[in-house]
Amino acid sequence: MANIEGNKNQADEINSRIKELESSYPAIDQRMSQLKARKELLVKELKEISIAIADDKKKKEELPETISKMREEMATHVRNAVRARKSLKPISGSAADNERTINEIDQICLNAMNAI
Repeated sequence: MANIEGNKNQADEINSRIKELESSYPAIDQRMSQLKARKELLVKELKEISIAIADDKKKKEELPETISKMREEMATHVRNAVRARKSLKPISGSAADNERTINEIDQICLNAMNAI
């Protein structure tokens, strides 16, 4: 009899665990849905990151050529500046001569204003 009672108790315990496991389906389904949604977001983010990496790789590969072109452009501007500087001719006369000329013109203007 004890053996029958023990088997019955074990069967009841197993039945209880089966019901518990069967009732866990909705929770597992919900968790799977959440994980799938998260996976989709992560896949999307991974694609965006992959695109950003590819863009940066392309920029990095183009840097030497871009820098070379800019150096050539800078050299052209420097050569033009040097050429322009060499083509400048010195201004004749001294600062004192310029000052006298300015003073003479100022006097003419003052005389003209006094005459008016």
